[in-house]
Amino acid sequence: MVFEMLNGIHNILLQDKDLSTTSIMPRFHVRIDNSTLSTAPWKRGQDYWASFELYPEWTGATHYGFRGVAFHRMDYWSETPVVVKTFRNKDGRADDWAPYMKRCDMGQKLATEYNKHLQAQHCSSKVCFVQPIDAVMDSRSDIMVITRLLMRFNKKFSEDEVVLFEDLLEGDFKTFITSRGVATCEQSQILDAFAHFTFSISDEQFVVCNLQGVEENGKYTLSNPVIHSRDGEYGESDKRDVGIIDFFKNHICTSLCKHFPRPDIECHVMPTAPVYRFDTAVNKEIDADETTPMLADDINQAPQYIPYDPCAPPPYSG
Repeated sequence: MVFEMLNGIHNILLQDKDLSTTSIMPRFHVRIDNSTLSTAPWKRGQDYWASFELYPEWTGATHYGFRGVAFHRMDYWSETPVVVKTFRNKDGRADDWAPYMKRCDMGQKLATEYNKHLQAQHCSSKVCFVQPIDAVMDSRSDIMVITRLLMRFNKKFSEDEVVLFEDLLEGDFKTFITSRGVATCEQSQILDAFAHFTFSISDEQFVVCNLQGVEENGKYTLSNPVIHSRDGEYGESDKRDVGIIDFFKNHICTSLCKHFPRPDIECHVMPTAPVYRFDTAVNKEIDADETTPMLADDINQAPQYIPYDPCAPPPYSG
């Protein structure tokens, strides 16, 4: 009986890799999804909890990303698609996630000021950051042991482990500006200037980079930036003065940032970033009747945090 149940679950997973585990739940009297306890206030000041899949959809150097949904605890219809992030090689605690949340919070504060700068320059583009929230694990899937056995996935959640969730960014997820200030595409121009703006508005104390996320109709929605600061207060990715200098070795100013200050240390190394000097994005006039579009719901391309990792679990298809 038990063997038949396990085999049935395995076959369902292998037959349709896009099948949500929540749709399997009625077939067996077992708990399929993982879930978290209610968090501190998140969207619109409301408490949310998250339910997420038993197998990671994305694998990063230090994190796993699970597809999930978040709900306001008093309203089932408040379903919000999210990505739930966990540490790969340790049980997360609130202090472990503090630098991540601090970087996103600072990024959003600076993006608000940068949007004012863009408006003053007659540019209609906008920049924003997702706002993550941490939550304590409430329940763990009854078949996680099966997942570890059949899918060679060895993550074990502890009873009081703290995870993090944030809005799932649907669309063409990409890194526009690397942590070393390298611009990767023509659409990077707005964000390249934003990074320089953060150095200026912080009185030359830090630079926000590793700008990754999605862009739609001039709106950039970003996640998990890196901040290089003078005093190194933004986590392990903060490379302090070395990171700031590395950024400016690769940064090429545009009309949006050419008047901002640069570090006093002269950088003799030629920039390695692609030279994008197209001013179409900068000169786009603001239409008084134009509204900022929301992220498209019909695009379903998952972010690729790294192209390949030999230590990662195998693809969901088995």
